[in-house]
Order: sequence, then C-alpha cells, then structure tokens
Amino acid sequence: MRIAVNASIVDEAPTGLGLYAINVVRELITILDVSDEVTVFTGYSPAFSDLGVRIVNTGRLARPSFGANRCSPHSHSPRATTSHTT
Repeated sequence: MRIAVNASIVDEAPTGLGLYAINVVRELITILDVSDEVTVFTGYSPAFSDLGVRIVNTGRLARPSFGANRCSPHSHSPRATTSHTT
C-alpha cells in the first residue's frame, strides 16, 4: 500500500496540528507492513528524517502560515486536495 501524508503544517517549532501530524506519521509506521510505502510532504524534513519514510520537501511557500493575515486565525488560503486510489 502507498500512503501520502500532507504535513505542510509542520515547521521548525511545531505546535498543535504540526505535532499531531508528526505523531500520526510516527504511529502509522508502527502498524504498517514492511512493504507499505509512506510519503510525507512537508516543508520541514528534520521532523520526519528519523522515521524511514520518503520525504518530499514542499518548501516554505506550501506552509499554511506563509502569507497569512496575522489579524485573523482563519485566514489561511484554501488548498486543493486530490484523492488517488491504487
């Protein structure tokens, strides 16, 4: 099975959803078979580098906080989502 995780929320000092994303990946790899492949899309790869997963660096521009209006906690730009089946 191939699993992709959007962890673009993770940055240098993860809190809240960032910590949740890291912990989901940590727990996920403990229940998968050796043949399963996990790919993590993130702008901060050190958070996942010790887990043995494939990391795709999205850069800081993909982080939800980049360019966000600091006056509103709900000002993140919308993200497109896609679903693939194998």
